[in-house]
Amino acid sequence: MDNQLLEQSRCYRDHLIKHKVADKDNLFPSGSTSDLLIAHSNRVEALVDKIQDNMNHSYNRLELRLAAIFHDIGKCIGYENHASYSAELTEKWLKKESNLSPDAIIRIISSIKVHSDKSNEVSLDKQILQDADELDETGVMSIVMHAVNTDKNDKEYFNKLIQKLENRELIFCREVLSNLKTEIAKEMMSQRIDFIETFIHQLKSETCT
Repeated sequence: MDNQLLEQSRCYRDHLIKHKVADKDNLFPSGSTSDLLIAHSNRVEALVDKIQDNMNHSYNRLELRLAAIFHDIGKCIGYENHASYSAELTEKWLKKESNLSPDAIIRIISSIKVHSDKSNEVSLDKQILQDADELDETGVMSIVMHAVNTDKNDKEYFNKLIQKLENRELIFCREVLSNLKTEIAKEMMSQRIDFIETFIHQLKSETCT
């Protein structure tokens, strides 16, 4: 594993995103849009590793992690078609700064190009990145995001939170589950859905809802 290349890649990504991405509204309790986008990419990189750890197939971890690091870098140009922008920026940087083979670079940018398109069948290595991207910001994180974005001064706070989780988050997570490709990602999402349902049940019990 070329840890130096990984670190250089993160530094390049972070520099572009911090200087090019404008702030926008989001569900997170704090942080600029650029910081949140970087944190998301770091979590996706970790999820890519975690998914592969639990699979029988073995793909080049360096390539998968580089694809995860760079998958959203194109948002420094624009959110629409960001996957294509990400692929272009990544290809240009890797050709200049890395010693990767042309075939390796092609595999990386191919994964990045399709990471947002969940409708088409793709090879297993590309599915890993797609699933990691889908899994992020679900489960405990989604509960926290909805909790901090519900008006704490509302006397119906807990009821409102329960409604958001039941009518929005669980529906969203089940839709994500139906789109996931790898069995390990499906298992991870099912566990997160179970956790949200358990949380709702416990909150209803404690608030006598």
